[in-house]
Amino acid sequence: MTEPRPPPPPDTLDRLNTTAAYSARQRQRGLVAALERPRIPAIRLNTLKIDVDEARRTWPEWYGWEVQPVPFCAAGWQILQQNQPIGQTLEYDMGPLLHPGCGLDAPGGDVQR
Repeated sequence: MTEPRPPPPPDTLDRLNTTAAYSARQRQRGLVAALERPRIPAIRLNTLKIDVDEARRTWPEWYGWEVQPVPFCAAGWQILQQNQPIGQTLEYDMGPLLHPGCGLDAPGGDVQR
């Protein structure tokens, strides 16, 4: 189902530590723990376009998704099972749904790549 992923680049933990000023320690620990697990498809909701509670009530049923919250992002979900791929949903095309790489940077874009 999910393939093992390679370990994160050696400087990943150092870069995560630099974000501590912007994130509570508990959220940072959740992020580190998530990085150590196998990669699972995930999304983040555009909260300017849809209410998180409304999407959680409707989208999993509509698309046959089994979801769990992302521990470090209140508007994020990991999709454990999916009958319809994320990229084939109306919400993906219209903007209320974002793939994680679409802007989960630290405040002010302070993450260096």
